[in-house]
Amino acid sequence: RILEACLLLGDDASALSSISSNMDLDKVGLTAALSDDAFLNEVQSTVNHWIVQIRKVTVLPSTTPFPSGESAETEANADLEEVSFWMGLEESLKHIRRELDKPSVRLTLALLKAAKRFVATIAL
Repeated sequence: RILEACLLLGDDASALSSISSNMDLDKVGLTAALSDDAFLNEVQSTVNHWIVQIRKVTVLPSTTPFPSGESAETEANADLEEVSFWMGLEESLKHIRRELDKPSVRLTLALLKAAKRFVATIAL
């Protein structure tokens, strides 16, 4: 249903920018979904999965052991490996931000917020 609503919005920038926590779900045909517990549970389950996946990336800095350079040669390699790690993490975080900014994700979060399913929406 959410994808259908996004398709209804199309690529119109003004319509896409209206996707927020205060949007009119009736405008995109999702008002009835607010009373469909099975649908909302499925959507919330999907968002919970997103949260788990995002957390896997965001805990990497605290869980990744970096090699220590015991000699000048291994130290240079350790430094390069760490720089590579941080650059890769930055790209991953940018990708997550782009994904979270997509209209379908914003619409999903607006739907859950309107349904008062705040646990999932607060985490993102």
